[in-house]
Amino acid sequence: MENNIAAKVTYWAVGLGMGALIGIFCAPKSGEETRKFLAQKAEEGPKYAHRKVRQQRERAKGFVERKQAAAWQN
Repeated sequence: MENNIAAKVTYWAVGLGMGALIGIFCAPKSGEETRKFLAQKAEEGPKYAHRKVRQQRERAKGFVERKQAAAWQN
């Protein structure tokens, strides 16, 4: 059983490595452009996450308020 899991992990890791290499070699942009793009996206990531958390918090607050209002009406 352990050999089966180890084989699956090995195949997955090899596939991941091959996919990364193919992606690098087939990239439509130069290395410098790609690094700038990745850096920009890395900077945008936390802002995006905070925005999504804020939106979900507002949705949850509205949900709780509607449920509380419905509970008080009954």
